[in-house]
Amino acid sequence: RISETRQAFATQQVQGVSEILTQVHIIANGLGVPVGQLSALLDVNGVSISNGAISLHNCDGTPLRQLGTGSSRLLISGLQKAASCSSILIVDEAEYGLEPYRITRLLNELGSKDTEPTQQVFITTHSPYVLRELQAEQLHVIRKLAPPTPQTPPLAPPTYVHAIYSLNAGGDQQATLRACAEAFFSKAVIVCEGKTEIGLVRGIDLYNQGANHPTILAQGVYCADGGGDSMFTRAKVFSSLGYPTSIFKDSDKPQEHLRFTTEMVAEGISIFEWLNGNATEDALFLSCPEFLINDLLNLAINRKGEDSIRDHIENYSTKKFTLDDCREHFCDAHRTVLAKAANKKSWFKDIEPSEHIARNMIGPHYESFSPILSVALSNLFTWARSQGAA
Repeated sequence: RISETRQAFATQQVQGVSEILTQVHIIANGLGVPVGQLSALLDVNGVSISNGAISLHNCDGTPLRQLGTGSSRLLISGLQKAASCSSILIVDEAEYGLEPYRITRLLNELGSKDTEPTQQVFITTHSPYVLRELQAEQLHVIRKLAPPTPQTPPLAPPTYVHAIYSLNAGGDQQATLRACAEAFFSKAVIVCEGKTEIGLVRGIDLYNQGANHPTILAQGVYCADGGGDSMFTRAKVFSSLGYPTSIFKDSDKPQEHLRFTTEMVAEGISIFEWLNGNATEDALFLSCPEFLINDLLNLAINRKGEDSIRDHIENYSTKKFTLDDCREHFCDAHRTVLAKAANKKSWFKDIEPSEHIARNMIGPHYESFSPILSVALSNLFTWARSQGAA
């Protein structure tokens, strides 16, 4: 009987329904929610035949309430914007149930790109995809303040429990938000000069994880890509939002970086760099124990090819040394040549190779590396553990 009633209802023209169906169809198509031809039918799962038993169905006769989580959220957001009279909208976990491209569509529908927004939207998220779609001035970080001390005067002005930190529309802040979105979810941030430094930190952390030692990642410390000299600007962005912030960098440009380094320290941003004015490749080859030199050369060969590595060594030694010399008759004079070739020809300038070096060479043989490399890493991880645990 229910199916007969449902079929009979479908043949009737209900006043005002066709206009609603048209509007919902337009909104759904605009949001990329495929519903096909809509219709208003009795819901066979309704306990009783009443107004509440009427629901919208797609072209397959399936009630729209049975759409997937992501599709439902998209459609509801569109309907809410079209029909709601409220000036405030709250969305919890905006990314829930949505692929990245649908996250973009949802945020656009909520007005993330509107120049003159008609609603104030509060969004919580754990997704870097959401952050990358926002304008910098739309991001706010709320931090809990320290409670009043017993020495606080009883008639002191009222204290606030939380502080709100915000970005502005500056290009540097927008660029940092796009390039380093993941770091905004961390407790503390290490802004690394480039991918090589990121890989070294990650590799040491992976070694510690394998050895059942505490890791800084588990404590909420994240490495952000500084993008070379942009690292100073990016570090200032994180510091301005209340993140404990440090910079991990080469020390081969002391004069060029002096002004920036002084400014960072004055703002409470810690600087960690190799001893003696070295680039990362210098610190690696100058401090590496002799028994690991072949491992470094083999990694370079696997990435660049043996003929290329031979040419690099001969060119940067002005034909004084060969790859075979470095492999079979290694001496300290080879170190600076290998470091220069590795630096200029990018033997390890990426996350994966430097992560491999840190995890499989530096970590297991840490005590065998000289202070040129080990001092900076030890100080960096000491800082990270103290900030992440705070």
